[in-house]
Amino acid sequence: MALKDLRARQILLMLAGVVITGCFIRGVMSVWERKFGLASLLLLVCLLLSALFKEKIAILYIGLTFLAVGYSTSAPFDRTGLSMVISIVLWISIVVLARWDSKRRILRSEPSEKL
Repeated sequence: MALKDLRARQILLMLAGVVITGCFIRGVMSVWERKFGLASLLLLVCLLLSALFKEKIAILYIGLTFLAVGYSTSAPFDRTGLSMVISIVLWISIVVLARWDSKRRILRSEPSEKL
């Protein structure tokens, strides 16, 4: 799929997913560094941006993929192997999430029987 095939909503969703993931990672790091004001601001930005979208699971897909790619690219250079393990866990979680989401969508689209 080329960039010209994407609609504006899809591009905004991808951009928001990257921004939300970045703010979330930095917010968690700020808590670790005991910068609670910055952490609360960044986590509030995450919350507000995610509230704009109906399908919040898409943001989760984007965030997990963004993290998985980041850890996968650093895995060959990590001597401890921690990046490789985290990368594998993230990719597996994306597959599990996709399977769960497809089952949920199928169940939601089936007509319910009324007695």
